[in-house]
Amino acid sequence: MGSGIISIENLQEKIEKTRRCMYRLYSENPSNPRVIEVSQSLDELLNELGRKLETEDILKQKAHK
Repeated sequence: MGSGIISIENLQEKIEKTRRCMYRLYSENPSNPRVIEVSQSLDELLNELGRKLETEDILKQKAHK
């Protein structure tokens, strides 16, 4: 799959790693500006996951018709 497409499973792993990083940064220093940067990255990943899951559901519905 060298086309840059990330699987749902890989995306979920990336989300968990990013979430853990954000929690660690926050616990060390809630005022760290990196907390916001990582939080925004996490938001983007979660949005991407939502789009992928929505697309997957649509494709499954079409396959059952």
